[in-house]
Amino acid sequence: MARLPRTRTRSRFTQRLFPFLERLRRRDAQFKRVNLALTALVLTALVAGTSRGRYVTATLASNAKIAIAGRLGIPLGRSDVDARWRRDRAHGAESSREIYQRFYDQEAPAPMRRTLSEAGMAPGDALYRPANYNRTVVLSSKVFAADETGRSYKMVPDMRSFWTNSLLLPQTLGGFFLLPDTPGVRKAITDSGATIIPKSPQSTNSWGCRGPEPDPQAEIRGLIVGDSFMQGLFVADSETPPACLERDLAKAWGRHVSILNTGHIGYSPEQYYFTLLEYYDKFKPTFLVLSVCPNDFGDAQDVLNGIGDWDEGAFWLAEIDYFCRTHKIPWLLVPVPFEIQVTIQRGAGHYPGNVSNISKRLTTEYLDPVEAFVGENLRLQEESKRSGNQLLFSPLFNGHIQDGHFSPAGCALWAREVAQRLVLLIAP
Repeated sequence: MARLPRTRTRSRFTQRLFPFLERLRRRDAQFKRVNLALTALVLTALVAGTSRGRYVTATLASNAKIAIAGRLGIPLGRSDVDARWRRDRAHGAESSREIYQRFYDQEAPAPMRRTLSEAGMAPGDALYRPANYNRTVVLSSKVFAADETGRSYKMVPDMRSFWTNSLLLPQTLGGFFLLPDTPGVRKAITDSGATIIPKSPQSTNSWGCRGPEPDPQAEIRGLIVGDSFMQGLFVADSETPPACLERDLAKAWGRHVSILNTGHIGYSPEQYYFTLLEYYDKFKPTFLVLSVCPNDFGDAQDVLNGIGDWDEGAFWLAEIDYFCRTHKIPWLLVPVPFEIQVTIQRGAGHYPGNVSNISKRLTTEYLDPVEAFVGENLRLQEESKRSGNQLLFSPLFNGHIQDGHFSPAGCALWAREVAQRLVLLIAP
């Protein structure tokens, strides 16, 4: 039986969007639905459950939101990034406080508890603050003060303190044992069998920075921003990199130079930015030197291997650059050379290579002192061999006390290299 021919019906005309607009609308609607669902999930977890459960739930929801936004091509806003940091830091402080309290009550020997209590580091007195990109550290409340303006913490003004390396905490807990230099603390340390690291005492001025009083009326004023390398660990107040730089520049220019050393152990680019904001109006610097380190961008070893949060670092370096350009402050970016890069293998592709990439500094405004460190290390090694001695560590670092910061010789070398560049860049 023959089939009847199919009659063609005229389709009804409907107005449609361009395909790419339709896809964009669908993605936007999908993202909003997922965001609402995740928000509801977080609110549910906040109403009931433990603090850790709330944190885990919120983190999972945030990660899912980030992943979905990435797949849909929607950029993550800065407010979302800041919210994640606030959540992580609050959880880090709470977890550290619980671990520290448990350790203090159940594991710490009585002499150690007396030392910690005398030094302002008993669980109820200590500070639990974010540091080193994503860590939480325990600090003495007699040496450091909490800062809620962006710096996280800062050193107490007019304070003399010293370092000890004999107080050990659980591996899951970080702490900086810069303790107040008082008779009570010294006696407690002696009774506990701990030791004070030789040549480690340091002092702060009335501005809460290491070194002598700054002179805002000086003809040339330099602001040095950085972490423990600039603060100068285990060297005298007069031997820190900024102190050496002040002498070198005064000699080169024949002018009165005042250098403000704002280096704080544990600081990262976010703290560098807010440090600049805090001291700019008070000091009105002629120039800025910014020192960065591998652990400014994540775990130091991971960063050397190429695994780091370069986006976060780039954001804060851009903020610093914008502030300096709008205030007409010339600034020099100087990555710290790590000892392994000086003595064994350079591995500069990730660090400081990525620092140069993300900062987008002009060639003259970026200084990598590693070549000078390699050359000086070789010279000192050869000099030692000729005298019949065999150096086990680079004399430019504190390897003799199992520390990787600059020795007095390393501080002086850093200052010479920075001074040479500044003299070429700045005409007083």
